[in-house]
Amino acid sequence: MAELEAKRRDFCCVRINLNEGDVRTDLDFFRKLFHSVLMAAFGSGAYGGRKSPTFFSYLELNASGTLSDLEQMPLICAIIIASAVKSGNINLNVPDDMLQEDLINIRSELKKPILILVDECNVLRENRIILEKLRNIFMNMTGFMLMFAATDDFFPVMDEVFSPIMRQFKRIDIGPFKGEDDVKQCIRGPLERLLLSERDVRNLAPSPFISEVEALSGRKPYEIQLICHELFKRCQEGKSKRFSLNLNTLESIQEVLARGQNINDRPLLKTARKMRSSLFQVLDAACGGTEQLDIADTWRVEYLLNGESRWNEEQYFKNCSELEALGFIRVEPGAVSFCGDQFDRIYLKYLARSKAARLSLAGLSADDFIFASFGRVAEELEGLRPIAGARSDGGPQDITPIIDCIGGAQLPTDCDLTPLFEGILLGVMYQDVGSSVRLFELRFKGDIGSGQAWFIWQDPEHVAGLKKLRKRFDEIRKNGTKVQTEIEILSWDLRVPSPLEVSNTVQALGDEHLATRVANELMDMVQFFYVRQRDKMRAMEVAKAAFRLQQSRLHPSANNVGYLYMDHRDFDEARLWLQAAIQYAEENEQQLYLYNSGVLYALTGDYVAAKFELSRAKEQRQVGASCAQRLYVDENGKLMTIEVLEPPSLLALIDEALDAISAMSEQSVTYQVLS
Repeated sequence: MAELEAKRRDFCCVRINLNEGDVRTDLDFFRKLFHSVLMAAFGSGAYGGRKSPTFFSYLELNASGTLSDLEQMPLICAIIIASAVKSGNINLNVPDDMLQEDLINIRSELKKPILILVDECNVLRENRIILEKLRNIFMNMTGFMLMFAATDDFFPVMDEVFSPIMRQFKRIDIGPFKGEDDVKQCIRGPLERLLLSERDVRNLAPSPFISEVEALSGRKPYEIQLICHELFKRCQEGKSKRFSLNLNTLESIQEVLARGQNINDRPLLKTARKMRSSLFQVLDAACGGTEQLDIADTWRVEYLLNGESRWNEEQYFKNCSELEALGFIRVEPGAVSFCGDQFDRIYLKYLARSKAARLSLAGLSADDFIFASFGRVAEELEGLRPIAGARSDGGPQDITPIIDCIGGAQLPTDCDLTPLFEGILLGVMYQDVGSSVRLFELRFKGDIGSGQAWFIWQDPEHVAGLKKLRKRFDEIRKNGTKVQTEIEILSWDLRVPSPLEVSNTVQALGDEHLATRVANELMDMVQFFYVRQRDKMRAMEVAKAAFRLQQSRLHPSANNVGYLYMDHRDFDEARLWLQAAIQYAEENEQQLYLYNSGVLYALTGDYVAAKFELSRAKEQRQVGASCAQRLYVDENGKLMTIEVLEPPSLLALIDEALDAISAMSEQSVTYQVLS
């Protein structure tokens, strides 16, 4: 994301992926740094680009350590580094002043700022001197920006070297994704870019798998990518036909995590490998969600939700004492803390899963942990969806105005737009318009705090399911009396509004955040109904509602909506959406958008513009498509389209469309001559 934004601002971007070998010596690191910067500069046209005498002189110097024409190499460090490598002088310290001078030379030749992105920076902890040298070189240089990517373990060293880090760097914490849609895109997006069809992507990464990954990874992008990388590798090797989390794949992920780590030097992990499954469950109950509750309160939460189905109170505290003796937790007044580092947290999650236990070690606040614990209840009951939670130390919040607003009434000016309002809207939008859903409110008040948790039951007519749900809530209420926690359950039946009613309500409220969230959801619904359900009329209804919210134009599915309008021959509306899709798309993702734009121009008779767009599409990186309009000339010489589902290649359709446009252009010229 940073790289794309930097390129948009006309930076020269340099990406450096470090490994342990790159930080063994000063020469190893700064050779890689200098080479990466110089090659990026050549790629951006510096010193004549990659066909210049300077470029080939640098390649010669890099390969042989000698130069046939010294005048073609204006950079001193290139010569010094190549000479040191040739002579085997691995202990050379690249001179700070010469390296700085050459970097300034490169920056002046480029005439643009340079962004240096350094990934896997944790390895720099092993060579603090390199960090100090980086500080000395770049501290007072203009035209350069450094970006380091690492885990939390790296930042104490950074803080010591740059003293303090905040003086020269801005720390950006990349937290978990906010919703399931982000997790889904993180998993399926790379597969779609491999030109796999929509059906193949869903078969390879089905919805149940996405839910499993979301729960196991805690929505953390790094862990999601790690899981998918290993599972994709297993599919390539023929060990699996689809992504799935089983014992074999979890062991494979553990092996990847252990690379570069000596597990035997980590006493916690060495002990955990022999630990019984039930102790992992106790560890999760004691500090898996939060480390901000007293140990007595962790038992209250455990009993409230599970009673004594897993342990009684005596067994629970005995197990906690065992975990403390093994060095896993530290019990203090008001807190139960996990004693491992970040690597231990990640590794133990997957080790626990391989032992059929759940362990999150999420580090939530106490409030968020309590609401997340109530949310787990929904996992037991199909059709129940947690949507929001809120503290209510001053008394429970009256949500009647919010319910009335969803029903069409005006929201009072003194009523805050809470996450509940957003949660209800997003929770009911996929249901049939005019049908009913039931909103449940669980109020709790006790030693663990006071608050409200809300759920949506999507099928109020499901009598057996509703009976099971009420039984579960009654169990929680009964358990609450044993741990000094009052539980009250309330419910309301809500009519599902139409997409247009939703967008009108949101537009009237004028809340930017809410409008963006609802617009994004409506755009996803267009994709869902048109591509997956093949329900064009429902998709069109949702598209019209999305159009009322300006934020929808920035959504990646703007192309799909443009295609939908084009299919309905509403060409003016289609043009607006396709222009938005092209404007906001990444440069290498535009082939389908440009193709659709070319077809649209052809259908409106602008063959010059159509040819231009299609020619641009042909030069783009190939992408897949769920469907596309094939453009051709029929036997009567009339320009026609027909929808093709999951075309194997857009290039063939582009070539056929260009031929059709050429034929129509020739007809037009012939007609003019005859006239």
